[in-house]
Amino acid sequence: MLAEPWVGEEAGRTVLRGLLQRTEDGSAVLQVGDSRVLFDVGSPPPPDNTWVEISIEAYKVELYPYVP
Repeated sequence: MLAEPWVGEEAGRTVLRGLLQRTEDGSAVLQVGDSRVLFDVGSPPPPDNTWVEISIEAYKVELYPYVP
């Protein structure tokens, strides 16, 4: 895995690669280039400031609008 941000598709899966940073409330933010994706994390939480790659079957990806 390369330590650089990337969004794409591989073998029918949606892939997000970025720097995972934990937040004070126990969730995590995936920094993918100039964008951030918020995640809930399980236990044990991943290390802070770790490069990760998240791979999801493409047909299971859903996008919802967010209004702050």
